[in-house]
Amino acid sequence: MKASRSPRLARGLLRLLLPKSDREGAVQALDEKYAEVLEAGLPGSRRWYWRQVAGLLHPRMWAPRRGGSHRSSGGAGQSWMHDLRFGLRMLAKSPGTTVVIIITLAVGLGFNGVVYSLLHTMVLMELPFEGAERIRFVSALDLSRDNWRSSSSYPDFTDFAAASVSFESFALWRSANFIVAEGGELPERIVGAYVSPSIFDVLGFQPPLGRRLRDADGAPEADAVVLVGYGTWQSRYGGDPNIVGRSVRVQGRDRTIVGVLPRDLQSTPFLPDIWVPVTRTAELETERDKRYYSIVGRLAPEAIGAQAAAELERISARLADAHPDTNEDISTVVRTFRGRYGDSGNSAIAFIMMGAVGMLLLIACANVANLLISRILHRGREVAVRMALGASRWRVIRQLLVESMLMSAAGGAGGIVIAVWGYRGLAATFAESGAPSWWDFTVPPDIFALIATLAVATGLVFGFAPALQATRANVGDVLKDGARGSSSARTQRLTSVLVVVQVSLAIVLLAGAGVMTRSAMNLERVDWGLDTDLLTVRLALAQDSYPGPESRIAFHDQLAAQLRAVPGVQDVAIASNFPSRGGFTVAAEIEDLPLTEGHAPQSVTQVIVGTGYFDLARVDPQRGRFFTNSDGRAGERVVVIEQRFADRFWPGEDALGKRLRWDGGDDVEWMRVVGIAPRILHSLPMDFLPDQPVIYTPYRAEPLRNMGLMVRSDADLETLTASLRETVRAIDAELPLFSIVPLRSLLKEATFGWRFTSALFATLGLIALFLSCLGLYAVMAFAITRRQQEIGVRMALGARAQQVVKLVLRAAMLQAGAGLVIGILGALAATRLLRMFMFEVSTADPLAFGLAVGLLLLTALVASWLPALRASRVDPLEALRTD
Repeated sequence: MKASRSPRLARGLLRLLLPKSDREGAVQALDEKYAEVLEAGLPGSRRWYWRQVAGLLHPRMWAPRRGGSHRSSGGAGQSWMHDLRFGLRMLAKSPGTTVVIIITLAVGLGFNGVVYSLLHTMVLMELPFEGAERIRFVSALDLSRDNWRSSSSYPDFTDFAAASVSFESFALWRSANFIVAEGGELPERIVGAYVSPSIFDVLGFQPPLGRRLRDADGAPEADAVVLVGYGTWQSRYGGDPNIVGRSVRVQGRDRTIVGVLPRDLQSTPFLPDIWVPVTRTAELETERDKRYYSIVGRLAPEAIGAQAAAELERISARLADAHPDTNEDISTVVRTFRGRYGDSGNSAIAFIMMGAVGMLLLIACANVANLLISRILHRGREVAVRMALGASRWRVIRQLLVESMLMSAAGGAGGIVIAVWGYRGLAATFAESGAPSWWDFTVPPDIFALIATLAVATGLVFGFAPALQATRANVGDVLKDGARGSSSARTQRLTSVLVVVQVSLAIVLLAGAGVMTRSAMNLERVDWGLDTDLLTVRLALAQDSYPGPESRIAFHDQLAAQLRAVPGVQDVAIASNFPSRGGFTVAAEIEDLPLTEGHAPQSVTQVIVGTGYFDLARVDPQRGRFFTNSDGRAGERVVVIEQRFADRFWPGEDALGKRLRWDGGDDVEWMRVVGIAPRILHSLPMDFLPDQPVIYTPYRAEPLRNMGLMVRSDADLETLTASLRETVRAIDAELPLFSIVPLRSLLKEATFGWRFTSALFATLGLIALFLSCLGLYAVMAFAITRRQQEIGVRMALGARAQQVVKLVLRAAMLQAGAGLVIGILGALAATRLLRMFMFEVSTADPLAFGLAVGLLLLTALVASWLPALRASRVDPLEALRTD
């Protein structure tokens, strides 16, 4: 059997690590023995070979050579303790470098921990239920509208439950705002949901107090019951253990509390704080075109996700054939919890920030590697002496690795502190800005493992390379040449490359910070199109108390009249959506515009407003008029449009008198344009948001139950809030007001995500700038130390101080310049990823890029000037005497 059949990797390790004197003989003897093992047909021959290799390498890697002055007889444990004690002493000898390395690592690791925690909260969350990985969310997919995802109907839900074998259970829910009132207390608006009793089977839990919903609770003749969430139980009822059986008025109807929901449900976005059973009326079971409900299912034990999705698509196809009027072109899409609730602009922000802090960690690691190279090569004579006295190369490498691991451990500990404190600060900031209630800002427990893993990897990777480089030098040359011989051309190239990497990554972060800061500044100065000195309030009329349009119109007329009589109130108006809060996305058909492929119904934003809305906003019509009290009650329906709507669909024509209608067939009533309004920003024109023109319709034509109230007043907020509550309670004692917020605060909250992202980018960019310049300073300072004799010779031969400074600055700025060129190219590509978060700024904004380049050049100049100044003050005689 040929010796070449021995494991190649093991043979390679022997040839690499064994001394030359032992190498050939040991490899040949082992190969011959291995051939005998193979010929004998003994099992496990490759394992045997590896054990022999390990036995040959162990004493050479981890123990000093025979006869060396570093012999230790205390065993491996004592040897490691000796390394630790010696490492601590060596770190204490150069406290400045040690502290800088630890702080650099702590900053890089800590910010990675902060952003990972944010990513975990925003994107990587999981459902707090047993077997949560088997839960799937089912949405309707309208193939005729570019795969538009929507809710489902109750009949579709029952058909899925009856025909599916891949799911063991289905449930449905519909979010709703409930008005809760009892015992003369102030009414409260609580976000809740209508649910099917099967929700308990899908999620797999039981109420900790009381009972779950039963199928009988959904019957039309059943007693009215309700389950309250843990938060409501604690805040409204003080955690009363006797709450079960208590009566509460919900949406104007008395209901009996039959249970309390688990605390864990507070961290789910789709199941709010009050549950009311869906009433299975005859109309509900036949309204296949009313797609109001969301569906969730639990996979059967043997089913897989792809199989279940394919099965629901087949069922949807059969339903489309059986019910073409309502289900034609309707399919389904099945997603996991993370796929359903993590696929948003928030996830994009989190992943982009993760990439940014990854760059910061690379900059920190490159900085650490440069500092370690400088530190270890500065000890080149010490390393050479130890090896000359008998210490093996791997023994020295181990000692140097222990020192780097001590620093990385300290940096990891500091990183954990920064991560925990930083994330708690972010959590407080997000909580104040109106973050979703289901976001759990608890520090994820795996953050400690993440930082520890990164710290160990950093210590090993960026400690091993400098140690290998230091022990590769010829011992005789180092001892003969002293400090002059330990700075090889290869080492200089390596340190220069690391500086270029730091500078290029810093430019990417600084350019990103620049464009994001410019975007945030533009958002601060944005013209929303109206006077923002207003107070906004939301209110939702109960269906039972206000069943028809006349009752709702009468309520708002009475409320407006009484509020205008309140001292300090100047004007009042209602709107379905406030500025910055979007509107209803609807499809509009333009009269005389044929519905061809290129002229399909146009997506627009509808906002329903009351009479006086534009007067309250202090805007004047550009053409025509605004709404009056007669609009919407009878006769032809009218609308007010934005000027850009007219420019888009009737360019060069007078838009007044033109007609449009909502997409829905010939039975839908046409609406005539009576006015053209200036633009009011109901949504920011960002790249990832559809910039749809706005159409205003009068409230009297579409009197919704859920409307917003806008008030102009010179009274203070507390007094005005109290007056609003008293006025509303005098009209309807069970109607709560909620979301009472000044419009300025609402607009500021709408831009929080962009302002926060730009602030975080700016912070990361400045830290990257500091670390890069610190790395440049360390490299130049080390280079000057290594070239001290050369500089002394130059000055002894007549070189002036200015020439020495110029020499050092040229070398530093060449490295910074190379990093700038590479960094600008990278920044041009990276800022394209930020396009969706930019507002009125280019991805290659000259001002942002110019400031980034100028700032880095300035700091690089300062960082290299100090070592250059030090070099110019070298005493030639002292330098020439240096050994």
